[in-house]
Amino acid sequence: MEGWHPDGYPGNLAYSPELWEWMFGLGLRLNWDPSHLTWIGIDPVSTIAPYADKIVHAQAKDIQITPGAINRYGIFGKAVERSDPWDVGWWRYCVPGRGQVDWVAVVDALYEHGFTGTLSVEHEDPVWGGDEQSIKQGLVIAHQTLRPLVIG
Repeated sequence: MEGWHPDGYPGNLAYSPELWEWMFGLGLRLNWDPSHLTWIGIDPVSTIAPYADKIVHAQAKDIQITPGAINRYGIFGKAVERSDPWDVGWWRYCVPGRGQVDWVAVVDALYEHGFTGTLSVEHEDPVWGGDEQSIKQGLVIAHQTLRPLVIG
């Protein structure tokens, strides 16, 4: 998970398909999160088909990338004025439907490749957080985005 290392490096071993393959060799499986893949430059939809049989849980968390801001902060984000470890200056997590993840393509690919695990909303959106009313509204936005796409 980003934010755990003072220089912004991932603190989670399983952040890329290369490392997933090594992890699978240990008998572990995947909690797949498209927002993490997006901010490190990996197309999340392209990772579903080759690893679908190893995805046991999928997180519905979106990401909003601020165009051009990476040119100021670099991949690791803010270094000087970073009082909040989640404020990297060029991207932020957001509820599904408020970012750049293509949820239609994600859900279609998961179903197409036999995913039967859980897709759960991981609410880490600072805009729709902080107080109970905002958190509930964030979950309403996520529900409105995902409900038409999910079977059952």
